Order: sequence, then C-alpha cells, then structure tokens
Amino acid sequence: MENTLTKHTPAPKEPTWARLFPLDQITVLQAQFFDNTAHPAKGRSDYAVKLFAWTSGWNIDIKNPEWWRVIQLIEPNKVLKWATTKHAKGEMSDAQARLYGTCVRQCEQAQQSGEAKLVRMGHIASPPGKHYFTGQFVIVIQMTTDELIVQLHNDGEALDLTEFTPTKKAGRTRLKGTPTLAMIHDPHDILGKQREEARKLKEQGNLRARLDERLAARGMRGEE
Repeated sequence: MENTLTKHTPAPKEPTWARLFPLDQITVLQAQFFDNTAHPAKGRSDYAVKLFAWTSGWNIDIKNPEWWRVIQLIEPNKVLKWATTKHAKGEMSDAQARLYGTCVRQCEQAQQSGEAKLVRMGHIASPPGKHYFTGQFVIVIQMTTDELIVQLHNDGEALDLTEFTPTKKAGRTRLKGTPTLAMIHDPHDILGKQREEARKLKEQGNLRARLDERLAARGMRGEE
C-alpha cells in the first residue's frame, strides 16, 4: 500500500525527544496501558500509557517505532492547574486553554457518572518528563466494565483509541513493568497486508525450493 500523505515528517534520530507527529500523518499507532499499583515506585505514577507511532505506508517494523513515549497519568485537576499557569504567563493561547478546560470538565463528568472507575489525564513530554508539549496530551477513562478508552489530543485534533485487549501473562502472574492492556490502531490494515505479502513470498520460496529439489532428483536419475 502506497502512502498517499502529501507531507511526511522525518523520524527523529531519538524518537523519545520529539513532539508527536500530526495525527493525519500517523499510519499505525500502538497503545499500551500499564497498571503499576501492584508494584509502586517512587517517581512513577500508578497508571501510565505508552504510545508507539509510525508514519510510513509500508515496511513497518513493529519492533522499531519512529516515535514512542511513556505518558504518566495524573489527576485531571493537576493538568488544569498546569494549563492555567501556562495561560496566565502567556505561554498558551486562549483556544488551547479552553480545550484543556473542556477536557477536564469531560473527565469530571465521567467521574460523576458512576460508570468509570478510573479517570486520568497525562502530558506528552520529552524525557525526563518535565518539558510538556502544549496541546499534546491524553485522557484515559476505564469503565466499571473494564473497557478502556484513550483519547489522544494533538494540537486541536483528537483520536479515540479503543479495542484494548488484555496482554498475555507469563504464567499465573504478570511480570513487573509489563502492560495489562494493548491495542493497535491500523485503519488501513497495513500490518495485515504486510503479513499477507510475507506469507505469499514464503509460499513462493517454498514452491521454488520443491521445484529445485525435483529438478535435482531428475538430474541424478538421468546420470544413473
């Protein structure tokens, strides 16, 4: 599948430091949800989301992301406090400040509904996590049914990530530092088409190998 995007942002040398690509440039996005409550650690939030992004239209290596980030999840009112301070200093536009306020109110409504057991927000930041990118953040809501919704905000655009499924455990317990839920957003089924292409190439290779074996066997019988 060809990438029909008109503009491509080159992947940075260090994929943890840059801002997230514009949403219309992202072709594949993977999201992982971490519940650290069983293994609390200083300087780490109880919950986190890890995002991986690719912008190419083919030859995507799922083990080698163009961009990735761990997002520590915090109480929405802390995000609002930060946004209010940035706006007061003139470091955030009125429109951006309104967006943060709207999103926090959305979180408050979810908390008051009684249908959500976890409501958090998180800044997309550059390591070590102290430089927050204005306009880039996530809302994470986990319903009482365990359904997880991650809403990714990027410079005024938003993308809802759902369809999370539990990750496999190593035995009866989950290893420390491993995600509990994960999903892949692949609207053009690039990964599926890559797998199908690889399968066809493998079949062609196997067919060629069997043909070569038969020709070799015939050659040996001819010599006899």
